[in-house]
Amino acid sequence: MFVNKNAVELLMAKKQMTQKQLANVSGVSRYTLGLALRHKRSTKPPTIGKIATALGVEPEAIVKADN
Repeated sequence: MFVNKNAVELLMAKKQMTQKQLANVSGVSRYTLGLALRHKRSTKPPTIGKIATALGVEPEAIVKADN
């Protein structure tokens, strides 16, 4: 699964949150969050869940749709 970078960045902007703040709130390391946003590797479902929870949305809202 890959994270939809645009969706995450839009939600971060709405909450006035930086990547560092999102990492802290979600409990996901800045390194892992960066990899997820740059699509350097597939993101595990529990990690997507943590990011979504920190942003106040369901995981489906930040998962990139298959092409």
